[in-house]
Amino acid sequence: MGKKKNIKNKKQIPPKNFFKIKLIVFFVPIIFITIILLIKTFVSPIYRPYIHFISEDGPVEYLTFFVYAITFIVSILVAKSLRKSKLKREAILFFIIAFVFMFIAIEEISWGQRIFGFETSGIFSESTQGEINIHDLRPFEYFEDPSFIIIGFVGSVLWIVFLKSSKEKFRSFKSFFVPGWYLMTYFIPVAIFYVVLNLAPPEVTVQNISWGFLFPKDQEPFELILALGFFGFVLSNYIQLRRVKAI
Repeated sequence: MGKKKNIKNKKQIPPKNFFKIKLIVFFVPIIFITIILLIKTFVSPIYRPYIHFISEDGPVEYLTFFVYAITFIVSILVAKSLRKSKLKREAILFFIIAFVFMFIAIEEISWGQRIFGFETSGIFSESTQGEINIHDLRPFEYFEDPSFIIIGFVGSVLWIVFLKSSKEKFRSFKSFFVPGWYLMTYFIPVAIFYVVLNLAPPEVTVQNISWGFLFPKDQEPFELILALGFFGFVLSNYIQLRRVKAI
């Protein structure tokens, strides 16, 4: 009895504070992107410190790797918690999602190629980037940009689709697999970026970084934002499950 009482007496975060936290989370990528656009507009599209941060094997790329790696770990914890809660189907899906995040993390650093210093060979010699990764191999490379666009738009609007849904059969999906409204700013920017990158005229986006406003390597900060969005999505599920256990 005493143990149960202690659990119930644990301090819970008030709903108002949760809303404030969500609001802060919502505005973080907006501030981040605004800073990038201000730098590119008023300083230079190829401002040297910015180029360093988004360069191959730069801080942004490695940070994206670590975010996905941590997201993998939290996803495993969510899957285990769902299994303990007798939600087997949801647990299996989260185990699958977890290993997708781990796969993305490893792909981000080309399976550790430059860390361990091994050469590109075999089928990977056909990679457009000359690196050991699958997403730069044909035909997979053709699906990369459309995939980012689809994921970005779906991740940002799915909460609207299920906003007024109260059907029992969708309750579990809505609870565990629909990113909250406060995460939409982590998904929609990456979709917009890849649309612009693919549809904008040459004077706006070019392969040669010596001129132009946008160039393909600008994808790195947007992919980091997307990674943080996935982390926020997984973490919100973990917190939700922890709160249910604490009640």
